[in-house]
Amino acid sequence: MYNQFIQSLAEVTTKSDAILVAVSGGIDSSVLVDLFRQSDYVFAIAHVNFGLRGRESYQDEQLVRSMAKQCLVPCFVKQLDAVGYARKYHVSIQMAARELRYSWFEQLRQELGMQYVAIAHHQGDNLETFLRHIIKGTGIAGLKGMQSKQANVIRPLLFATKRAIQAYATEHGVRWQEDSSNRKNDYERNQIRNWIVPQLEKLNSNLLSTFTRTVSRLSQVNDIFEEFSNQKKRFYWQEKESSVHIATEKLLTKQYASVLLYHWLSSFGFSYDPLGKWVARPPETGKRLLSPTHTLTVERKYWLLKANGTAQVADSCLINTDTRVVDMPLVKLTITKEMHTPYLSLREPPQVALVDYNKLSFPLTLRAWQIGDVFHPFGMRGHQQKISDFLTKSKCPTLKRSSIYVLTSGGQIVWVVGYRIGDHFKVTPQTKTIYRLSCTTCSSS
Repeated sequence: MYNQFIQSLAEVTTKSDAILVAVSGGIDSSVLVDLFRQSDYVFAIAHVNFGLRGRESYQDEQLVRSMAKQCLVPCFVKQLDAVGYARKYHVSIQMAARELRYSWFEQLRQELGMQYVAIAHHQGDNLETFLRHIIKGTGIAGLKGMQSKQANVIRPLLFATKRAIQAYATEHGVRWQEDSSNRKNDYERNQIRNWIVPQLEKLNSNLLSTFTRTVSRLSQVNDIFEEFSNQKKRFYWQEKESSVHIATEKLLTKQYASVLLYHWLSSFGFSYDPLGKWVARPPETGKRLLSPTHTLTVERKYWLLKANGTAQVADSCLINTDTRVVDMPLVKLTITKEMHTPYLSLREPPQVALVDYNKLSFPLTLRAWQIGDVFHPFGMRGHQQKISDFLTKSKCPTLKRSSIYVLTSGGQIVWVVGYRIGDHFKVTPQTKTIYRLSCTTCSSS
């Protein structure tokens, strides 16, 4: 099992990457820790105590702390209130716990300058997620199941069955704490695990291996669909100065029209069912469909997509040295400061900017970009470029350009938010403190 684990890790990481291992104290994450202990990877342990199971919860915490001590690695523990969060945001306790847990893991990963958060999901968890998606309703993307790597989250045990994990734990004397709530059927996932999966295994004794092969094929089907979608979009999707024309006259005659339209329009806030009704019974000219940020209007030979008048960026906002969160219309920034460590990777998605803190002049200004703005894009060897030209070359959709922010320092553009930092502010080997900005609501194309 160890060799498979190392191979799984090698597919999504490099040996220089530092990993934050999420550990509950259950058998899956305890085995994950033991496998990391044998590896050459730099890792630390993170544990969340929600206190939902009274004494058991604190026994979990003590076990996790002892694991970290045995492995001689740092251990980070956080107590979070899932019940209060669930009441405030009207979600289930399970959903609240998941959101709080993943949010803290990501925050901690950033603060430590580590590259990934490792989660101990296995084949059984993947099957349960797949079945849940089918029960709730999903598209092709939802049928891919869990991925071994999604952004900064990795799942190096997806190759393993529960039985293999149990056998490893027994053979290697791994200690774990049994979660008594797993035996209860109060929760949806437990019902799938304890009721539905056993019934399916009666019909197919090789259910997990069959499922794994199926998910692999569905993932390839999704790739084919994405390629097909992009080809069709070039034909039907026409960007104008401040709107998009969707050539629906011919598109609506295709059997796949509703699937493609939803795929293209979901990022603008539109739902599948209303679009499906429009495809099934095309509305009369002038009919409008609203999303929180955009309006879709039926014209004679096309549908017109435009941003709502209220979906514009705010004028500006000042950011001081102690600012940690900036919440503006259409964009939310989370800001942290961290030491520049040897294992800190500078490979981040466009939604994250890493800049040299000592090159900044506070207060910074977050504002809408303006015609005439110029900056020196990172990677262009100091060449100056207009923001308008940069957005065009970056294939930023026309409708999203009115919602693009820039972060400035002393009049210079530090970051075209969600796209590229300015070259002057980049992190170098001489950088001592890194200023990390994460954009959580603005997305690049």
